[in-house]
Amino acid sequence: MKISYVGNGNNFDPFDKELEIKGEEGRPFYAPEPQDLSDIPLPTKLEGLVEKLAENMHASWACEKIGDGWKYAPVYDETHKTTPR
Repeated sequence: MKISYVGNGNNFDPFDKELEIKGEEGRPFYAPEPQDLSDIPLPTKLEGLVEKLAENMHASWACEKIGDGWKYAPVYDETHKTTPR
């Protein structure tokens, strides 16, 4: 997918409140912004919960991909929706 943006000229600034990111068809495009949380201390008693939440998030993502028609194959092919990952 090609992504274009409208905002502060030719310089992409993700903090520009006027920035509008659009996909190929001119519709708004979701641009995820993961945050680095590695500096947040995690109590030992929560480590198991965090691991389970991560596993559940991955399973939800995988279910969505399978629902969209993706399946395992030795070679990645976007047209046929196959992936070795």
